[in-house]
Amino acid sequence: MNVWLQITAGQGPGECRWVVAQVVDVLYHEAAQQGIDCKLLEGVPGDEENILKSALLELEGEGVQAFAAGWEGTIQWIGKSPCRPNHKRKNWFVGVEVYAPPQRPQWSESDLRTEVMRSSGPGGQHVNKTNSAV
Repeated sequence: MNVWLQITAGQGPGECRWVVAQVVDVLYHEAAQQGIDCKLLEGVPGDEENILKSALLELEGEGVQAFAAGWEGTIQWIGKSPCRPNHKRKNWFVGVEVYAPPQRPQWSESDLRTEVMRSSGPGGQHVNKTNSAV
């Protein structure tokens, strides 16, 4: 069983993008402790090093549904701002959503049909001589 987990800073300030990277690190650590494989599918980098605007993770293993459900919702991260050290605010928020991975369509070559067509009507020298559509 596997699920996708999206962590996003939304329209939050730079600190929220910093928190996305922190949450990804904590999530990797906790998943490994529970025997769940965690893989980064996509990370949208922020303007600075070690900052992510959003991350898409794939979680796979026994008990992954319950693990992911524990992360879903809004995460409050309490910490001093690395972007603005003298800023009074200590609470930063990111959103976490759980998704089922998209199903890959099942098809076989016998489901395909290839047709080749030629142009018709008035035209130049090559009308009705060239296969122009597939």
